[in-house]
Amino acid sequence: MRFSPRLHSYLIECIWAFDDGHRPLAEIWRDVAREAGKVGLPGPGYHTVRRVAREERERRAARTEALLVAVSELPRYAPDPFRIMDGLTTAQLLRRRSS
Repeated sequence: MRFSPRLHSYLIECIWAFDDGHRPLAEIWRDVAREAGKVGLPGPGYHTVRRVAREERERRAARTEALLVAVSELPRYAPDPFRIMDGLTTAQLLRRRSS
């Protein structure tokens, strides 16, 4: 039995760069495999690329959701600029947690 090697951090960044959230995972896998060949790294398995891409998509969705909640709450604090800053600080904390 043969297992795929640990995914190099450069290839993880390539997956993130190639994935716009709408491209098919097989297409991303082929692009990452080509990029790995160009730089002399072993090509990742399809299941590995799929897992990394899905995790990144979930992280991006959570970040977007947190920012939308923060923006929707801002009008409640409009009269007080210090409360706006508190809301933005909370949004940044939520963003850090989701990354």
